[in-house]
Amino acid sequence: MYPGGYDDPELVRIRGSVSKQYWEQEYAAEFTSFEGQIYPEFNEVDHVRQIDYIPGWKNFWVFDFGFTDPFVCLDIMVDPSDNVYVWREYQVSHQATWTHAHILKNRDNPLGFHVDMMYGDPRGADEISTLQLVLGYVYSKPVGWSLGVEAIKRHLQPAEEGSLPKLFIDPSCVHLIRQMNQLRKKETREDHNERPGQHDYDDHGPDALRYFFNHYFVLGHNNTLESVYTGKYAHTEAAGFFTYSSGISLGDSIGYD
Repeated sequence: MYPGGYDDPELVRIRGSVSKQYWEQEYAAEFTSFEGQIYPEFNEVDHVRQIDYIPGWKNFWVFDFGFTDPFVCLDIMVDPSDNVYVWREYQVSHQATWTHAHILKNRDNPLGFHVDMMYGDPRGADEISTLQLVLGYVYSKPVGWSLGVEAIKRHLQPAEEGSLPKLFIDPSCVHLIRQMNQLRKKETREDHNERPGQHDYDDHGPDALRYFFNHYFVLGHNNTLESVYTGKYAHTEAAGFFTYSSGISLGDSIGYD
């Protein structure tokens, strides 16, 4: 297929732009995917691409907490068609939550930068309380692990053959890309009804991504109150009460000068 073998210019170009795992499996005829991989749909050719910040799109911060393990903040944009773009990551260990909050608040941002809502790990009540003192309200509600994983999988898969997926990650998010490739299910013992889950190792970026999908897609925070009551519930008694709320989402937008 490639007359120049591994020195073919097209293969050289591809090898320089994908992970070693993807290269060996797809082009070097070596089966390297491992049993229990949670996101086998993820591949760097389809899902990793340069992303420019668009001020007119909604932008979110989502957090996963750690100290020895990294504290994670992902910047995630959503376009009008509900395509998801992870355009920046912050994964840093051995700092207090208070320090992380001030670093995030004071870092350089692109022109027109804003944060429409912040979501966090619902198990991190203390960390959320600290973040709120510096950054503002952080929404956090428990959602089943499987629901969030399935929501991500739906965005990784094209809706139909030949179409694009709906989840993209900027190549600067090197930790998240590595973690998406490596994340795997925990082993279960035969004849035991164990709860589904994942290995708790190098998984904080995908966890943060899952918290975003939990809140935005599973819980439906992509809808404003007005859109709900002028859509499905347009003819109910409650509809008139919410028509005044044009442009008001479930959380106040957070902007920085």
